[in-house]
Amino acid sequence: MQQRLLTLEEVAERIGFSPTTIRKWTFGKLAGWPQPRRMGPQGELRWEIADIDRWISRQPLHAIRRHKR
Repeated sequence: MQQRLLTLEEVAERIGFSPTTIRKWTFGKLAGWPQPRRMGPQGELRWEIADIDRWISRQPLHAIRRHKR
């Protein structure tokens, strides 16, 4: 069974940061930030839900602004 992947916008909403911040973390190689897969002919960024949830679980409670499950 293949797990659905999150878009840039879905990741941003899930953790409460802007898509711009997520892009900066991704391309700036923020330590511990999960690397996305590139999908489709445009190379859209997609993240595994489990990878994002694992990252969230490692953050101090005040670091996550708005975590929605």
